[in-house]
Amino acid sequence: IITKGAGGDKATRGDFESEEAVIDCLKREEFPARIYSEEHGVVDLTKNPEYIAVLDGIDGSSGLPDGRCGTILAIAPNLNPSYEDFIFGGLTEFI
Repeated sequence: IITKGAGGDKATRGDFESEEAVIDCLKREEFPARIYSEEHGVVDLTKNPEYIAVLDGIDGSSGLPDGRCGTILAIAPNLNPSYEDFIFGGLTEFI
């Protein structure tokens, strides 16, 4: 445990660094998004974001080492999306 996340929960180094890896990748691509993340809070990647991205660096990390966990990312093409607006949802399961 290295810090408390934006919501006040304990954050592991893996939680924090997994989010940073996704945030850094999207920044490099200049993806115009506002990210809502568990550990980093709200991050605007550009001056005028057009997309919403929801990010959890390692969902399920509290169950490690015995549980299943993964990075979750969902993206919608506007700043006030409803459920059906999301155009991308992905999960990487760590084995």
